[in-house]
Amino acid sequence: MRTTTSTSSARPTKSCTASASRSWRRRARRERLFYAQFVTASSHFPFKVPEDRRRLKVPDALEGTQLGDYLIAANYTDYAIGQLIEGLKREGLWDRTTLAVYGDHYGLQPDDNDPQWVGSVLGIQYDSRISRMNIPFIVHTPGQPTGKRVEQVGGQLDMLPTIANLLGKKPRDAGVVAFGHDLLNIDRNVVGSRYYLPTGSFF
Repeated sequence: MRTTTSTSSARPTKSCTASASRSWRRRARRERLFYAQFVTASSHFPFKVPEDRRRLKVPDALEGTQLGDYLIAANYTDYAIGQLIEGLKREGLWDRTTLAVYGDHYGLQPDDNDPQWVGSVLGIQYDSRISRMNIPFIVHTPGQPTGKRVEQVGGQLDMLPTIANLLGKKPRDAGVVAFGHDLLNIDRNVVGSRYYLPTGSFF
């Protein structure tokens, strides 16, 4: 199995995702199995999506705020991921693909957004430490009949054993030691979050 990485600009477009799906189709013709990674920065700070790419109109009170920019960027990223999926379907790859979508850290900057204001605007209970760590991890596997929402705390260490389980594989059978947990088969978990200090800190 070979590896390829595609890196988008901060402004991924329909053509960018279409190019990725075409490239992967060519890889699929040459190789039965391959691993590809697609990195996008659209929903990364400072969350500035060009006017001609915006697909969400936020209320006037949110225009120019970090929260408003974040919502626009997240919406655009959803759209771009959707275009990638449609491209995989057009190229005949969707039913042969395991697709994992994940974020690697929080979005809103805690020092710039009052938690009470964010909560009132979004109509949710928002905690500056806990809510912003609610980071997506979405997996599609071939033959998956329906989706399932798993309310379980997890981290990047848990991705390998979780995806392996969905594929019917056991890492230990391949001599792999997986330090995380299969998120589909645990009822509690402990996640260490390294913070931005030279020696690291955990909470």
